[in-house]
Amino acid sequence: MNVTFSYENINLMLILVGITIILHLITLRERRKRVVRFSNFETLQRLVGEKMFQNDYIILILRVLGIIFIVLGISNFTITMVGNISDFDFVLAIDTSSSMSTGDFVPNRLGAAKDTSLYLLKLVPNDTKIGVVTFSGKAYKKIGLTNNFNKLREVIENLTFETPAGTAISDALLMSTTILSESNKTKAIILLTDGKNNVGMPINESVQFLRRNNITVYAIGIGTNTTINQTGLNISEEIKGGSLAESPVLDISSLKYITNNTQGKFFLAKNRTAMKKAFENTVIERKEKKIDISHYLLLAGLACFLIEWMLGATKYKTIP
Repeated sequence: MNVTFSYENINLMLILVGITIILHLITLRERRKRVVRFSNFETLQRLVGEKMFQNDYIILILRVLGIIFIVLGISNFTITMVGNISDFDFVLAIDTSSSMSTGDFVPNRLGAAKDTSLYLLKLVPNDTKIGVVTFSGKAYKKIGLTNNFNKLREVIENLTFETPAGTAISDALLMSTTILSESNKTKAIILLTDGKNNVGMPINESVQFLRRNNITVYAIGIGTNTTINQTGLNISEEIKGGSLAESPVLDISSLKYITNNTQGKFFLAKNRTAMKKAFENTVIERKEKKIDISHYLLLAGLACFLIEWMLGATKYKTIP
């Protein structure tokens, strides 16, 4: 949090506060002199007590606060806060095929994906609606769009490996798009996978569907150097390979094809730290939020002077 205001009026504030304190002390001294000359001073002291002058400092404090609040109020007093914002409703599409049991992440890839998904829930605003889809050889809807974060955490924590064999990335994207049709906000899918689309609809067909529905895809590829496909095959060759046998090899080219054609981003997560950073750069944006409290300070200053006037006219009214 950062506080900013114009310093041009600070000298004025210091001068006014100083004059107020000096005048108050002078006035208090003169009142003491008048009270001492009062013919029934001893009777007055018995009625009011030894603390008959101490309450004047409450009046002084209110006057000083009133001056400070008003001067700050005309000085463009602004509080700047940096926080996470998200203009998206989104679906988490998480690979739950058998290859996600690979132990290059602790305890395994699926375990790391679950933990970082739960981490993401801590970052997004409470009004964000999130859905969860899983996929292996077919796609499964786990929960539709909701901002019930307790239910979302429960769903994510209970994810486990699923059958049939395969990695139906396209089918998961299509199901996620259907879920997002309920949203009126900007829509996105966060796709986590360690493999390639080898079951169901070809990638290029699902991308066309995503584009027609204005869905942004952020793809997080999970895997270490030994499990990443860097064969250099172009996207048409990868799509033709949809009927190939299952492989835990991460298909970077297809994931980049999806993200490039949906205005999204591709992230390669070789460890938990990289996976967490990927989540932070998907639907989350850190922005400065400026709150101008000048009007509130002016009202507070006026309130201080009003209270000071009321107390001066009633409870702390000068007796002599």
